[in-house]
Amino acid sequence: MTAESKNVTSDVTSNSAAEDQDDHRVPMLLKVIVVGLGLGIIGMLALIGYKIMAGGDDKAQETAVGAANRAAFPLVQGVAEPVEFGAYTVTRPAGSQLVNVSSASAEITFHFTGPDGDIIILLDRKTGRESRVTIAN
Repeated sequence: MTAESKNVTSDVTSNSAAEDQDDHRVPMLLKVIVVGLGLGIIGMLALIGYKIMAGGDDKAQETAVGAANRAAFPLVQGVAEPVEFGAYTVTRPAGSQLVNVSSASAEITFHFTGPDGDIIILLDRKTGRESRVTIAN
């Protein structure tokens, strides 16, 4: 193939003028979208600035809601006073090993495992009473 036998450049046809107009419409549409989004961002920033400057009303609404919640749920009205518990001793069952200790309110749960199975001891910290549950192998 030689340069004399084949045309290496494309022909300019009458359709290229129409294609040029379509090429200019796309950037114009993008410009409109970008300007619209920019105005939206500026509007949001202005609204945030206004809310920060006006700020005093939000605290009053928060207090009113908190008071309504306390009225609806009377158990939540104050902080619970700390309760003093006595000192108790839990004896580990013979041949067993302590696996887990957990606490819920005034009750402590001890989980022991041994050759005869698992033993769970529940200690009531208010009364000192122990409850045992044995799970045999």
